[in-house]
Amino acid sequence: MPRYQNNIICLGIDPGLSGAVALLGHGYLAVADMPVMGTGRQRLVNGAELTLRLRGWSPDIAIIERAGAFPGQGVSSMFKFGRCLGVVEGILHGLTCPTEYVAASVWKRHFNLPKDKESSRMKALQLFPGLAQDLARKKDENKAEALLIAHWFLTHRDTTNDNHLNIGT
Repeated sequence: MPRYQNNIICLGIDPGLSGAVALLGHGYLAVADMPVMGTGRQRLVNGAELTLRLRGWSPDIAIIERAGAFPGQGVSSMFKFGRCLGVVEGILHGLTCPTEYVAASVWKRHFNLPKDKESSRMKALQLFPGLAQDLARKKDENKAEALLIAHWFLTHRDTTNDNHLNIGT
């Protein structure tokens, strides 16, 4: 596991129903699919399960991948994504966890990754070989991206000067 120069525990979030959450920093390493409930059109983020997980993880900060609509994406799917993101944001605010956003282009450029998600999974396997079982399947790409978002924050950002976050270093 990479070592970080500060004591910040960072939560990386790849939002959405097929998204994931990852916890990194100060000896912590955990990753999980976004908990969901329901089926078909009724599928939603399971807010109760996510709240319990994040309360147990106690992150100092959450970094969420900033996403937007793409040409050709349906209004319904974007509305559903917005609902998922809103649940995640509400939980983080309720837990008083400072939250920041990063565009995929920013953190992927840091790792020299193309747009495809498989390259993110391969990079995460390289950085976190202890999580090989959690990242073994192609559909584990979102877990990889959540890990890389948190890793980007902990290695790229000068978190020692982020006084506005009220995070101890």
